[in-house]
Amino acid sequence: MANNQKLKVLVIDDSQVILHALTNFFETLRFEVKTCQDGLDGISTCMEFLPDMIFLDLMMPQFDGIKFLQVKNVVKEIKDIPVIVISANTNKKNVITAIELGANKVISKPLQKEILMSTLKELLGDKAVSGAISSETIPDDTELKNAIRDSFENDMKEHLKNVFLNSFKTQKDIANKAMEKRNKKELDVVVHQLISAGGTVGYPEISTLSKEIENKEVRSDLDWLYVQVRWEKILKSVKELELSLVKK
Repeated sequence: MANNQKLKVLVIDDSQVILHALTNFFETLRFEVKTCQDGLDGISTCMEFLPDMIFLDLMMPQFDGIKFLQVKNVVKEIKDIPVIVISANTNKKNVITAIELGANKVISKPLQKEILMSTLKELLGDKAVSGAISSETIPDDTELKNAIRDSFENDMKEHLKNVFLNSFKTQKDIANKAMEKRNKKELDVVVHQLISAGGTVGYPEISTLSKEIENKEVRSDLDWLYVQVRWEKILKSVKELELSLVKK
């Protein structure tokens, strides 16, 4: 690889918050980034883009991560590209299936910067993660560098919260209609995205409540009451998030 050639990463996830977070993370490291929200689109983008690494969500509503891996394995041009699975549901079955299908590593959501960095170093080497804030652009002062990084990360967190709130408007409508129709499948599409996004924007209770809804089997009125109570708690948490941004 030429020294002036950027490393390339493809991120495939159905959550806008995760896509924004990872795009910012990799662009800060001077990667070239492309994103997709569906595994089928991911296959075509992968063949055209030929990334150095793929970050893949397993649970997507249509063409999911498992199907993506199955197709990738038989396409000569992309079969050897390293894949990091990112999933809010890293149970033993999911991990085994992903590894059997060729995933190099499985990491859980919400994503942590330290784990992402160590994963990149493990698969691409130290040279791949030389940060954008370098000695060439910032004085050699550790305290100043840390302050700049903290300021940047805080600004990014605020941005992600706004991305989350904007996408939640549509998700809320879909979920409310699913609740009215008692359609658990449609509801699960929404709460699965919230599992990923809640922790990323600093509201882990949204992730916890969403996971409880996703894992709940609904067979009776009492089961739906269980789901309703947790959905209302999610709405309350989102309202608190909205108010916290208004106050700033």
